[in-house]
Amino acid sequence: MQTDGAIEKPAPRKRDVIPLVLVLALVLGGAVALYLLVLRPSGDATKEPSPAPAVASAAPEKKPRKPIPTTSPAKTSAKAPAKAEVAAPARPPADDEPAPKAAPAPKTLKQARALLARAKTAAKKKQWDSARELYDRVARGRFATAQGHLGLAQVELATGDAKDAARHAKTSVRLGGGTPAKRVLAQANAKLKKSTRKSR
Repeated sequence: MQTDGAIEKPAPRKRDVIPLVLVLALVLGGAVALYLLVLRPSGDATKEPSPAPAVASAAPEKKPRKPIPTTSPAKTSAKAPAKAEVAAPARPPADDEPAPKAAPAPKTLKQARALLARAKTAAKKKQWDSARELYDRVARGRFATAQGHLGLAQVELATGDAKDAARHAKTSVRLGGGTPAKRVLAQANAKLKKSTRKSR
C-alpha cells in the first residue's frame, strides 16, 4: 500500500525471528563447547597442589643418665686385692667331729714284716712320726705284734717319753718280745727314776 509516495516495508514476521534465535543459540553453544574442550586448560593444571601431609617430628627420646659412682674405679680396684689378701681364720676342730681314721693294720705276716722294715728305715733317718705310725699299725694287727710294741717303745724312748716307752716295752715283753724288749724296758725305767729324783 503506497502513501505519500513512500513504500512501506512489510513488518517482520514471527516466523522469520525464530530461525535467527536458533542459529545464535547454536553458535553460542558451539563456542562454549569449543572453549571447554580446546581452549580451557586441563583440570589437573587448574587444581591447586594439595599440601603434603605434615610429618609429625617425633621428639628425641631422652637417654637415662648413668648413675655417678660414689667411688672412682681406681679406688675400688685398689681395695679389691686388699680384701682378697685377708685370709679367713682357721676354724678350730669341733668336739663332735670324728677323728681321722688310722691306717689299716696288716692282714698278713708278709704285710707286717714289710711295715716293720719301713718303720726301721724311718727310725734310722730319725723320722719319728712316720716310724711311730708304721709301728702302731703293726702293734694293732695280729702278726708281729710284739715287734710293733717294741718299735714304739724305742721311738718313745728316743723322743724323750720314758713313760710311754716303758708301757710299750712291758706289752712287748708280755707278747714275747724277748731280750730286746726287756733291754728297752730297763732303759725306760732308769730314765723314769732319774726324772723322779730330779723332781724331788
